[in-house]
Amino acid sequence: MNAKVSYLSPASQQPVLDDILSTTRVFLLEWQQGNLKPLPTLYESIERHAKFLDSITKRMATQALRMEAELHASGLEDIVDALEDIGEDPELLFIAQETINKVLSNLTIQISGVKNASTELSALSAPNASRDEARLFRQQMELETTSVALKAEIDAESSKIEALHTALKALEAIDIEVKFDGLIPTPEQLAALAVPGGQIALLSEAAAQALKNLEKTLGQLSADLNYSRLQAQRRQLTLGLRTLQRDLAANSRTLATCRQQLKALENVPRLVAQRKACLIALNALSMALGSFYNLLKNAKYKGIEDLRAIDAFLKTLLAYQRSMIKQISNAF
Repeated sequence: MNAKVSYLSPASQQPVLDDILSTTRVFLLEWQQGNLKPLPTLYESIERHAKFLDSITKRMATQALRMEAELHASGLEDIVDALEDIGEDPELLFIAQETINKVLSNLTIQISGVKNASTELSALSAPNASRDEARLFRQQMELETTSVALKAEIDAESSKIEALHTALKALEAIDIEVKFDGLIPTPEQLAALAVPGGQIALLSEAAAQALKNLEKTLGQLSADLNYSRLQAQRRQLTLGLRTLQRDLAANSRTLATCRQQLKALENVPRLVAQRKACLIALNALSMALGSFYNLLKNAKYKGIEDLRAIDAFLKTLLAYQRSMIKQISNAF
């Protein structure tokens, strides 16, 4: 028997499933967390990948378990021992041949399953975040611009309300309703009201200054403006300010959601890279299993020593299958 049947390189003796299993885990986690749910097309792509990868790892485990059971029950070692005791026996050699054929048949199914998994994964469109990312960046810029504009408008309206509040308090202090019948006094009227050195002089000066500041903020005051209209204007501005504040709060919430979605999109390139690594790993696994198949199929078993070598080879394959089962089991 060719020596290569009884010897496999260390790389072939240990299956490397890390990229397959880690890809399955990250897609399942991203899907289950639902951070990209507000982006339906992208989320559905991730969901398809997660469910598919989960199904192929389960199929791989099932196929490895089937192979393990077949190899464990092969009885080739017992056949070799019997041949050593009684010499070459056509019936025992036929059973040995049947045993090897069963292993080859199951290996064919296993290899086909891995190849199909690779083909089907390749057929799934990779998650593409570019369209959502571009839209969200535009939305973020628009929301940030709106936020700046609303804050400026709120500051301006707040200044108007503050100026009105100060003016109204100053006018109340000089008893505007009694002394001026609720009409806004002119600077001359305020000056005439003041008695030098008296308390009313200070109040008149404060009222005059408050009205000047109000005029700077609101523009020129009309001649028929009265105390009641100033109060009504303050109420109207206060209501408008509350509306602006609600608009800003809503805009801020939308902006926070937008930024959150952009943050979630940062995971997509990693998912795409993992997907690529998974495809490479599936192809490598297919080749590794294929090497087992080719070595076993091309093995020559003309005598007991050849069968001993094949039995050792099947034990290596059994260890390989058990390693697959263990890795998949430990991954989830």
